[in-house]
Amino acid sequence: MRTIFAGLVLCAAVLGASKPASAAELKISLAELARILNVTLAGTKVRAHNVPGGLINLTPGSSVTLPSGSFNFDIPGKTFTASGTTIAYYVNDLNSKSFKVTAVPSALRFTLEFDDLGPELVGRCISGLCPSDSALPEIQWNKPVLSIDLTPVWISGNLSLDIKRVDFGGSFTPDCDVATGFLSGPFCRFVLPQARTAAGKLKTELSAVLKDKFNAPDMQEKLATGLRSFLKFGPVGEARFSKVAVDADNVTLTFCLACQGATQ
Repeated sequence: MRTIFAGLVLCAAVLGASKPASAAELKISLAELARILNVTLAGTKVRAHNVPGGLINLTPGSSVTLPSGSFNFDIPGKTFTASGTTIAYYVNDLNSKSFKVTAVPSALRFTLEFDDLGPELVGRCISGLCPSDSALPEIQWNKPVLSIDLTPVWISGNLSLDIKRVDFGGSFTPDCDVATGFLSGPFCRFVLPQARTAAGKLKTELSAVLKDKFNAPDMQEKLATGLRSFLKFGPVGEARFSKVAVDADNVTLTFCLACQGATQ
């Protein structure tokens, strides 16, 4: 894939010969860039988990793992009050199982599918009268899938990817079958509608948190690091890029080889 990408640059340099010697343009399709990123970012994973532990919690929290590094992020629990009892819902051990990049109009779409060996959302009684945590509905997250649309951008002299849209798909199935006691069964059914609402809010907030984290400067640097190796072309000379433009199907990079005064 490196050879393909370098070859495209060489062709662009030749085609740009009619322009001033200091500048040329490389146009690469979003579909080709998606193929490159499937190689560059192979092994990318997302884990979401924020269930509180005890005094010693050895369960890993929420994280995004890329070939160029990883970072952690926090997801707050979603709370509600029912008849004086405060209840919080948390994401429980949600792990991605596949990753792929595809081209969509004017963007690249990262799609991660997750295991749904639930329950993926669990409740905890925080305060007030509660039979037990087992009296709360368990919530199965059916076919959870994370879809992220990113647009190539030029940030601080590097090619990176800016998130335009994040969506967590899948449906919820709340379950009170585990709460069969004299008090726990009725209590579970009583809080069921609010538990379902809390789950929806938690999913929305998880999408927002991921969008903020992917667009944060440290994450942008990790993405740029992953792409940087494809922008160096050995004996041909060092390519210096000055800007990036995106249309519905292509990315156009303005660059020069062995030149001065351009932004790398």
